[in-house]
Amino acid sequence: MTATAYAAYRQAVLKRALTAIADAQAAGGTVTARGIGHLLGMSESSGLEIRARLVALGWLEVLSRAAGGRASVIRITSDGWTAIDRQPPEEGQRPAAMKERRCLRCRHPFLSEGPHNHICPSCQRGEDFQMGAVEYGRVA
Repeated sequence: MTATAYAAYRQAVLKRALTAIADAQAAGGTVTARGIGHLLGMSESSGLEIRARLVALGWLEVLSRAAGGRASVIRITSDGWTAIDRQPPEEGQRPAAMKERRCLRCRHPFLSEGPHNHICPSCQRGEDFQMGAVEYGRVA
């Protein structure tokens, strides 16, 4: 494969990944980085690399990070929508899964990635949370 053909292939893979993320967001869901790899028939680590590349290109924006610094809530940027020739959702509309919730530990509002996510990224990075000492709104 020539360098030009390989570059075109990589670009096509990135656009397929971005399209999968856009479809999931339109349906009110999300796609994990590992899920990106799975959807494309690649390894989970390839999905992580693809998401990192999409962020580096400015096609994805990280809104919040989970414990360990991993991107947890992402959004397609205007450049990303342009890259896949689609229009972003109407302003003010978010997928049903993403909404503002109050953290069960610190009670501050944060943008949650879904109904399973009730601890804000700041509290998730805390040592007590990492050690499993947090119980619904209080430290054990």
